[in-house]
Amino acid sequence: MKDYANQITTVLIDCFYRGEEIKDDASGQPILPEDAVIIEGMTMKFGLHPDRVKAHAAEIHDLIAKIVADDFLVGKGGGYTFLNLCMDRDGEHWGEHKNCEELIVLGMAVGRAGYCLPREVWSVLPGSVPYVWFSNTDKKVVEKTEERHEGSPG
Repeated sequence: MKDYANQITTVLIDCFYRGEEIKDDASGQPILPEDAVIIEGMTMKFGLHPDRVKAHAAEIHDLIAKIVADDFLVGKGGGYTFLNLCMDRDGEHWGEHKNCEELIVLGMAVGRAGYCLPREVWSVLPGSVPYVWFSNTDKKVVEKTEERHEGSPG
């Protein structure tokens, strides 16, 4: 079986800004670059380098196509509970929920994933976690930090 979990983590880490690319303000606090792709994950926010996201876009698309079960796909199941994302399209366990969040973040960064419902209602869902959707159709890679990466597929 392919080690999708490590591949996803490696791609995510490569999409982060490097230390020398982050400047500090007058008080010594880091300032995220204006071109950062901001993704609100389930447990934290991520600031990704747009050029690195673009460079990995094909690999991210491929990972989604190989891993994500039809229940999550727009035009098929339309979205499913995060709790089941750790099972691949063949019903095999491919990673832990930490890796699933990483896949969602990368999918959001390339416009191929999102949350089905607003964060405010997650507490009433099983396990208090979101339902998520993925898409195998081409969408523009997100380049603006102002764009939200939540909600139902548009």
